[in-house]
Amino acid sequence: MSTTSLVILITPEGTRSYQPRWRKGYYFAALGAHVPIRLGYLDYAKKEAGIGEAVYPTGDYEADEAKIKAFYRTKTGRFPEKGVR
Repeated sequence: MSTTSLVILITPEGTRSYQPRWRKGYYFAALGAHVPIRLGYLDYAKKEAGIGEAVYPTGDYEADEAKIKAFYRTKTGRFPEKGVR
């Protein structure tokens, strides 16, 4: 028996400039669908890409967002000044 999985990639930034807050749609989409949020990344400094841990939304947005931001703080984007703070 084969299984099929659906992956939706949504970047947390909604614009091309720095925003102090992320949009929350990706979080509530995952929460409503009862699926994990997979943390994909491109680290320009290390020239690597990958998929990090899965974050299972608990309904406590602030706590879950803190976990996600902690992960991304270890990655360097192409424009670091526009990234996670």
